[in-house]
This record gives sequence, structure tokens and C-alpha cells, in this order.
Amino acid sequence: MENFVSKMKRVRSHKTLLTHQKTLQFLAQDFDPFTTEVSSEAKQILEAYHLEGMLADPFQFTNTLLQMLDLLEERIKTFIH
Repeated sequence: MENFVSKMKRVRSHKTLLTHQKTLQFLAQDFDPFTTEVSSEAKQILEAYHLEGMLADPFQFTNTLLQMLDLLEERIKTFIH
């Protein structure tokens, strides 16, 4: 999570922040961490955000994903163009 926070603080593009948000929203809506089935799209996102290691604990995974989305939402709201 710390790596994600520092990476998002360095982002200087509103469009990039929105892309990250949409990607993680897709994961939140279309991926069930309580099942063993992982689509190729979800697998790519999990790897890109280094979340695959958290799948052993679906509750921690969900909590982390929600924290990431909250951070992005706040960053987008306060983004200075």
C-alpha cells in the first residue's frame, strides 16, 4: 500500500489518476476474492498493482482495494490542473 500511495502522489496527470481509478473499480466490481477463479483481465490488474499476494486473505484484499480507491478519489478531488 505504501508503494501505491507514493506512486499516486507522484502522478501529475488527472487522466492517469482516472485510469487507475477505473481499473481498480473494474477489479472491485468484477472480481470475487472469495473464489479461486481469476479472469485474465483481473489477473493482469492484480499483477500490475502487486495485489496477487493478498488473495490468501480475501478480507485484507478487499480492505486494501477499498483503501486504494479512497486514496484515488481524494487525489482526484484535490488534483490541481
